[in-house]
Amino acid sequence: MQRIKYLASLFPNIATGILISSAIFLSASGGSLGSLARILWQLIVCAFLCTLGSIIYPNKELSKKQTVILAVINYIYVNMIVIGCGIVFEWFDLQDWGRIIILSFLVAIVFIVVWCISVYKGQKLANEMNKKLAEYQKKKK
Repeated sequence: MQRIKYLASLFPNIATGILISSAIFLSASGGSLGSLARILWQLIVCAFLCTLGSIIYPNKELSKKQTVILAVINYIYVNMIVIGCGIVFEWFDLQDWGRIIILSFLVAIVFIVVWCISVYKGQKLANEMNKKLAEYQKKKK
């Protein structure tokens, strides 16, 4: 259940980042991609698939090296999902490397922002737990 709550907490951050990046990308490209409803559903599917990549993180404390390795693996996964969705949903032509590079750059920005938010929330929770533990131990004495 804790894993599901964790994934549910990531989804809005990832979805927001994808929606903002997509809006920027679509505005800059000037192409017509069909109805707004279809695009929104495509973005939600993309966000959901990207969120699933976070399953690789275990429910235990990791070393700095392990954290970096998992973050890189997750970034590669997210990038593959976004580019894969772009190909499947025909957001761009596979031959248009310029757009693929721009999209990869936007994915990197969103990934870093979401990762930083997640780290901040984790540190905040750890600090709160440590504070409560210290208060509990103080009361026991």
